[in-house]
Amino acid sequence: MLAVAALLTYACTEELSPAQQLQQQLVELDASQYISFIAVLEDNGEPLEGATVTLTTVSVDTAGGGGTDSTGGGAGEIISLTATSDADGRAVFAAVQPGGHIMEVAAEGYYSVRAVADFDFIEGYNYTIADGFLVPTAVVESAILPLFPTAAASGANTATIEGKLTIETDVTNLTPEVLANTVVTADLSSLTAIVSDGLAVRGYSINEGQGFGSTTTDANGDYSMVVPASENGTYISLYFPEVETDQVVIANGRGTTVFDEPQAITVNTSFGPNITRDSNIPTNSGIKAIFPNPPTGGEGFTVNNLTKAGRAFPSSDIFEWYTSPFTTSNVSYEFSLGEGYETSPVVNITDPTGEGADIRAYINVGVAGFDMTEPDSGYFSNSNYNLYLYIDYLSGDDTLTSNLRTINISSDNNGVIGQDQVDAAIESAVNNFTTYFANNPRDWNAQIIDMYFEVYNWSTAEFNTLAGTINNEGSVHTYDIFSTGENYTNPTITLTGGGASTAATLSVASFGTRWTFGLNNSGITGTYVISPDILWEYEAITSSANFTDYATTYDVYDPNTGTTGNFDVLTYVNNGSVTFDGEESLQTAFFSFEEPTFFVINENPTPASAVPQLDSDGSLDFLAIVSSGNGYNERFSVIIEPLLSTMGGSGAEITLFGGFQSGDEYQWQGEYLISNAGSGYQVYANQALEYLGNTGQSWTSNGSVNFYISAGETVVRDIDYGTGNRDENIF
Repeated sequence: MLAVAALLTYACTEELSPAQQLQQQLVELDASQYISFIAVLEDNGEPLEGATVTLTTVSVDTAGGGGTDSTGGGAGEIISLTATSDADGRAVFAAVQPGGHIMEVAAEGYYSVRAVADFDFIEGYNYTIADGFLVPTAVVESAILPLFPTAAASGANTATIEGKLTIETDVTNLTPEVLANTVVTADLSSLTAIVSDGLAVRGYSINEGQGFGSTTTDANGDYSMVVPASENGTYISLYFPEVETDQVVIANGRGTTVFDEPQAITVNTSFGPNITRDSNIPTNSGIKAIFPNPPTGGEGFTVNNLTKAGRAFPSSDIFEWYTSPFTTSNVSYEFSLGEGYETSPVVNITDPTGEGADIRAYINVGVAGFDMTEPDSGYFSNSNYNLYLYIDYLSGDDTLTSNLRTINISSDNNGVIGQDQVDAAIESAVNNFTTYFANNPRDWNAQIIDMYFEVYNWSTAEFNTLAGTINNEGSVHTYDIFSTGENYTNPTITLTGGGASTAATLSVASFGTRWTFGLNNSGITGTYVISPDILWEYEAITSSANFTDYATTYDVYDPNTGTTGNFDVLTYVNNGSVTFDGEESLQTAFFSFEEPTFFVINENPTPASAVPQLDSDGSLDFLAIVSSGNGYNERFSVIIEPLLSTMGGSGAEITLFGGFQSGDEYQWQGEYLISNAGSGYQVYANQALEYLGNTGQSWTSNGSVNFYISAGETVVRDIDYGTGNRDENIF
């Protein structure tokens, strides 16, 4: 290397950082002015005069390049430099762009060669940095390049490389295809000599050697070439190009398309040493099962006469701590508790169809006073007596039962118990938090019929009932669903009696029921074999007035068996009409207040399908059932044939048996018998799988493509391009 240092000075812009200033210098520098190149051309070690060397690259800056001949200028434009070797074999380039160049060498009577020449431009070799300034260093790169006379295609200093190229462009047959008209090239870079540090030469190979250094495969995919070689061995690398071509394969589908049956297709495929193979070659057998199609399905069926189905009230009681409206078991109640009840109000239920329901309103007892209508006399003056609070109620079996609580009461100076005495007794009970009085009320979990006071007059040994009305601060604490009844569809509830100051209320906001319906076959067209299904949409009952839930379901309910299932399961087709399976009734499985809507979904019949499997001898081994089909109105048979008409095999027969008849539909259950296994069928539709395996084949060689070869030696390198990588997915 010849190095000449020069200091470059630039007008530094204060706005740029030191790193930016350096980058600007690198951009503005014409680096080609500091790189020169000497190519020394030789023939068997002797200088070769008159050889032409051409360097071609793309400019990377605005300075361009120079040489004995150049074209180009602006960044990104092609620059081509040419030099001719002198008597010493030297072809000199005074100015060369850094980076990669296509180098071509030609001389009359010699094979032309082609290579990549890469010139460095790196800190410490091509330039240094001093005080923030770039200091370029002039370098001279050189290389010794051999040329080979066209008469040297054989001789003592040559060797032979030969082989065959095969490829899987049709995986439906049993042998690989050959790759004809394909150039195979030997990399002779090991014969060059680089005598400088900033230059690399790669891929030094002969152009169109016609058998010397490169060759083209013949119609059988065979190739043979002569290469220069020494007695001690020359290092050779073989180059095989990537290939893009169509591949024939039998597939079940491609991309997102599923074929009705497997078929042979062509797929653009890439092959080469750096191509990753596809491993998804379909493994279909070369045989198929043909089932008949069931009849085309019918349409036009519908349901009609939707009517509410009677039901019982939900058994859940309504408690005072619940919020109105209260929803349970698809019934929504609105209620209030009232106040000032003397006795339990009566709950009245009316309905056009229902009967037997009994709802009871239970109140709490908290006596606050007594409105006396007539004083009671005949007592000793200023004497203490027992005042009894009686509560009459209906027990669980509607038996009238009484309960009592006792407090103290005193007569006046005249032996009379009047309003003042009763008030004083009640006030004392309230102040002492006596149970069932105002400060300590209690829930009464039964229907109260009456409440009254009695005084035991011990002087006469009699119980005297006080005339008047008890002031109870009671309100409803529970609406007890005492009996749920049956067959209710649209009940109305009212409350009466009880003497409340503010009446309680109880009403049914929404009473959800199942719905009965009829079957309407009058509009049917086509042939119904499979019972259709029904999608129901209904308003689910909720506790919110501001929220509507449009729910959907396929379920219906059979009240005769208590089972729930899809409509098509609980019905069948008889003589082309959809019919109830059993009693003449079905109901919706859901409960709703408003009449539901429905959508009839007619099921399309599906043909049976199966994949025959072969043994290793090409005879039928078994039948892999994919679907037993539906919608058949009679028993059917299956035919076994080769997958494609071009494939061999015959004689296989299968007998179908079993199944059942439900109404109009015959349902095969997948039972079969191999009557004749046949013979001669292809084990694989894609026959290449017999020797490739189902994961395909990568690009392979029978030996390394980088090797030493000695003069007079013959090396065989067979290449299998394999199954390649397809441009689209197949399956």
